[in-house]
Amino acid sequence: MIVLDMLLHSAVRFTTVTGQKGESHNIMRESTLQDLASHNRMVMIERKHIDDHALHGYLLAVSSHLILLRNVYDFQLDGYTVLGRRDVTRLVRRDVERFHERIESEESIAGDMAMPHSVDITDWRSALSSLQRAGCNISLEREPELTYVYLVGKILKVNPSSVIMLGFDPLAKWHDASTRIPYSNITRICFDNRYISTLSRYTH
Repeated sequence: MIVLDMLLHSAVRFTTVTGQKGESHNIMRESTLQDLASHNRMVMIERKHIDDHALHGYLLAVSSHLILLRNVYDFQLDGYTVLGRRDVTRLVRRDVERFHERIESEESIAGDMAMPHSVDITDWRSALSSLQRAGCNISLEREPELTYVYLVGKILKVNPSSVIMLGFDPLAKWHDASTRIPYSNITRICFDNRYISTLSRYTH
């Protein structure tokens, strides 16, 4: 079994930002986050210290530790992402998110926001336990560039402080050995996207 043990990130607070029309949004407020999630609003998320690229999607749920997002790429829905809140440096809903949300509604792209699986995002352990029960293959990431880890595969066991996965490579071949990943090393989990779903049908 491969074991991945790496340094923890330092915590980063949400920032107060100004919208495109001058309105002030303090996304640190829990009530604001919960309101955005309860209405499944489109947002933009930045995690400057681990990812140069912003994430766009519909905010589905928020807990003290995690965020659940429905991914959007070029007006196409593509699976779900679970992020650690400690890594988020900016979370906003600007005019562009409102406009794109309206386009996707009028183009019937957004559709029903109901989750195909019940995912408990209390913490990484509960989220991974939910996805294991649902039989989902997932991708799991540790994102700082110098220690980057990307693993796609199935969840074998969810332990108190780590998860054990059996991954497969880009040729859909299962790895010979399982990998144990401490929850403290996880920055992102994705599931039900086209890449994972398609490749999973060809595993061997």
